[in-house]
Amino acid sequence: MTPTPTIMIASLPRRAGCITLLALAACASGARGGAESTRITPPRILNTINRPELVAPSRGTGEFRVDISVMVDPDGRPDMTSFKLTGNAMSENRNALTDWIARSVFDPAKADGVPVRSEYKTSLKARFSVRRM
Repeated sequence: MTPTPTIMIASLPRRAGCITLLALAACASGARGGAESTRITPPRILNTINRPELVAPSRGTGEFRVDISVMVDPDGRPDMTSFKLTGNAMSENRNALTDWIARSVFDPAKADGVPVRSEYKTSLKARFSVRRM
């Protein structure tokens, strides 16, 4: 028994629909340009010997932490307009850390070996205790 023309016509749009979806999926995946992802190495600070002496927070005990974030230009200089400090010891150490980062020299981030602007992030942590005498 041969299929009736009605069934063949009904199955033809399904096939055409599947082919259209496959073609659209192929175009969508190719829309990224087929470019390989760029590998970016983060910036790193070069002058680690001149770290400032940090002061423990005036309130609390236990652990103190300061998170530092700054954008580093392709020439290795920090952009101090982007400088941010967070953490429980930031207010006591703001001046010392700002001065330290401003004077620092960085190896800039690199995208496929080419220096680029990127964010430098680091955290300084310490445990402390207060002893009363």
